[in-house]
Amino acid sequence: MIKFNKYINLVGVEFEGLFTLKFKEKCHKIEGRGMIDTMYRDGSVSIQTREEQDLVPQEVVSTPQKKGELDDLLDFFQEAQESKDYNLNSSTGLHFHVSLKKNYYGYIDNEDFYQEWVKMFKTNYPKIYDDRKNNSYCSEHHESGHFQRTSDRRYSMVNYCYDEHTTVEFRAYGGEYATVKELKNVIQDTLNLIKKFIQNREKNQTRVERTIEIKETEFKVKNLNFDLDINSPNGSGLTRRSGIPTFRAGGAGAGGTGGAGSQIPNQPLQDLGDIGLTTPEFGLSWSPLRDDI
Repeated sequence: MIKFNKYINLVGVEFEGLFTLKFKEKCHKIEGRGMIDTMYRDGSVSIQTREEQDLVPQEVVSTPQKKGELDDLLDFFQEAQESKDYNLNSSTGLHFHVSLKKNYYGYIDNEDFYQEWVKMFKTNYPKIYDDRKNNSYCSEHHESGHFQRTSDRRYSMVNYCYDEHTTVEFRAYGGEYATVKELKNVIQDTLNLIKKFIQNREKNQTRVERTIEIKETEFKVKNLNFDLDINSPNGSGLTRRSGIPTFRAGGAGAGGTGGAGSQIPNQPLQDLGDIGLTTPEFGLSWSPLRDDI
């Protein structure tokens, strides 16, 4: 069963292939209803052997599938492939589209995710990768401007077609060695990678935002007077007068060589106005946030 995660909204599949007349009619009966949106003769699918002469080149486009529905769709085509009613060759592809919830699309429409997906596909499905990497309909390489969310540059392994379909299309899987059974694994691996990639981006973004918050808190202070605190617990630091909590910075005991009770001669702080306060000999300094900044 394909497991959706919290970032995934819907998944749709495009099944290119060679259909028996019986299976074509079976699909046609449910076209526009349920799991099949539309079907048509696909000019990119070719008959390549004598055994394929009685088959019909087709592409079936599924409706967007929710969690649970996708399994029924894939089982339907897997059974047809195993019964030889649905057939694949080197001209056929099994593309799938993924739509994401909220504003998560922006996390993956970039070169980093593209390369991560290609790396995953190459590692997990090397035979299909080698067969498809130079295919003109799903090249590993992409053109300049590929991440501009338009479909006019779609012939790469990952197609960013948000403006047209609000999805990301994964086009690499397919060819004569492909099976619908294995396609299930490709889809699951892709959904898992999307989750992992977005979570890492969210963690990094939170870390950056937290760092900015801390820096703003540290430096949104002005007009403070400090003394050198020789007897502070860590051996060194700057202490504000009038009982206000200590502001620490550098020196022995704070990454330096000293410790509690270090014998550091008392060095008066110099008041440098807008520039700040400093003890030049020990490199301790504090710069207030200016009002005009």
